[in-house]
Amino acid sequence: MASIDKFKTVSGEPRYRVRYDHYANGEREQRALTFKSSKEANAYLVEVEHSKNTGMYADARSLTVGDYLDMWLDTYSVNVRPNSRKNFDVCINKHIKPRIGGMRLENLSTIAIQRMYSEILKTEYQRAKCEEHGTLSVCVRPAKTYSAKTVRNIHALLHLALDQARREGLISKNPADDVKLPPARPKDYTIPTPQQMKRLLEELSSADSFLAILTCAVMGCRRGEALGLYWSDIDFESSTIDFKRALVINNLARTVEIGELKTKNSRRKLPMPDLLRAELLKVKQAKEQAARGAGKHVVLSPFVFTTIQGKPFRPDSISQAFKRAAVDVGLPDMRLHDLRHTAITYMLEAGENPKTVSEFVGHATANFTLNQYAHVLDPSKKKASDALVKSLFSE
Repeated sequence: MASIDKFKTVSGEPRYRVRYDHYANGEREQRALTFKSSKEANAYLVEVEHSKNTGMYADARSLTVGDYLDMWLDTYSVNVRPNSRKNFDVCINKHIKPRIGGMRLENLSTIAIQRMYSEILKTEYQRAKCEEHGTLSVCVRPAKTYSAKTVRNIHALLHLALDQARREGLISKNPADDVKLPPARPKDYTIPTPQQMKRLLEELSSADSFLAILTCAVMGCRRGEALGLYWSDIDFESSTIDFKRALVINNLARTVEIGELKTKNSRRKLPMPDLLRAELLKVKQAKEQAARGAGKHVVLSPFVFTTIQGKPFRPDSISQAFKRAAVDVGLPDMRLHDLRHTAITYMLEAGENPKTVSEFVGHATANFTLNQYAHVLDPSKKKASDALVKSLFSE
């Protein structure tokens, strides 16, 4: 049984106490949690009732970390994207359960989690490759170990799951709260010069996927955002593109499907450069003319970027086409997604406001843009500082 009691503090402020029954070892124990607002209390009450109905109230003394994570994954990750669900599975079954899965949930400590993270950082997922040259053994490819980003991703999931266990009353505090994480390292990406970009686009000009790649380059959009465009999303009168959806690979089902955009800010309507407008209009008119010539029963694909057969491009296929072209022009380490980094870098170097750039590319927040591209902004700060000094002290 769960209920909410309203009362006032000594100072007269309203408080809301959620009372509920917790069962352990066949015995009933009454617990309570106090909130400042009725909204928070009601939200917690819903959680409590849901947990009881789904069997989350297990005896913490017999529940292992692995059992709890399996229960949590089945109960609380039903609405996540398929690819995110697969990542959750990997984090839990490949990294967490083999190391601490057998521990009792109530005995899980901060130091046990810390040791797990240290072990993961030292784990090789690709062995070194060595070649024998006479009496010498030369390492031609060093071993690869898991990165700080991998550990931080694992921690994000584990902390989330353990926080739910704390709210459920299965543990008294979250042992992941006080873990020290390895510092995040900025991603490595290739930013070509304008001359290299010109050669790269020239190399791609004959590829079937050229226009999709050009869209990524000039709009700074993600691969899936470009491939998810419908003709109805493009307004040739106002020269705008409305990004509403993404075409993504479902790694669980191994299919390509329409998915949601990455963040709520990814939904955006952007002005379209004249160059891209002209190219898209040319393609649209050519497809309409071909359809008229083929007969009235031919239906045009709603997708802007399609193969000759009229099917939307697979995201991995245009990445492969881009990679081949990048290698041919001397940019072997460049990926298709680096076009997005390139667009952001060029805009920031041109002096565009970081908030405007953030909104243009659909970042979650302007702070994310500032943090990820701080190195690009440093020269701009120096220019601003020099300009200030010049204006203050010049005669």
